[in-house]
Amino acid sequence: MRVKESQIMAWEKYERWLKSVSGYSQSTIYSYVSIARQYDELSRGNYSIDTLTEFLSRYKDEKTLNLVKAALRNFLRFVGREDLAAQLKTRQVVKELEWWWTKDEISKIIKACENDRELVIVTFGYFQAMRRKEISSVRVEDIDFANESVRVRLAKRGPGVHFSVRKLYRQNEFGIDQVELLKRYIESNKLKPGDRVLPITTVRLNQIFRRIVK
Repeated sequence: MRVKESQIMAWEKYERWLKSVSGYSQSTIYSYVSIARQYDELSRGNYSIDTLTEFLSRYKDEKTLNLVKAALRNFLRFVGREDLAAQLKTRQVVKELEWWWTKDEISKIIKACENDRELVIVTFGYFQAMRRKEISSVRVEDIDFANESVRVRLAKRGPGVHFSVRKLYRQNEFGIDQVELLKRYIESNKLKPGDRVLPITTVRLNQIFRRIVK
């Protein structure tokens, strides 16, 4: 039996629209539709400030609440309730660091490295403040020994790949010469231009780092 268009729930129409014209990723579409469905079922089509407040009261974590508000704002605009969408203001969540490592702790972490690969991981993370994805994406040609620097591949912002050039450290309180370390590491592993310096996944990289720290 064919379902009439008028019998289709608003969240189902919203899902169709998201998949056809929104340009959102699959994971975002899944999250947005899930939240819209839950709100639609709670409100039974009665989109009001009361049902909105009741729905939002389910979420206590600020980060999760921001995601829910963003999803609902998009859904309410889709159903023509711009007045309610305007009520959904998100707040920036400031992430607090749980601790700071002291220089003594950094020294212990460096000394706990068992080989040059582990030293490369730790020093990239500490001296160049690279994230896991950035560390694992460094290629041989990104290291400029003449200028003692490394190009860090950043997330895409428009067409092409963007880089940030960061200095390699020779003189420091930990006695690590990054230039010589990287020369030794690349030579011993017979790496050539085009090769990744650390051909491992970010998950594996994190496992190695956690073991060193432990």
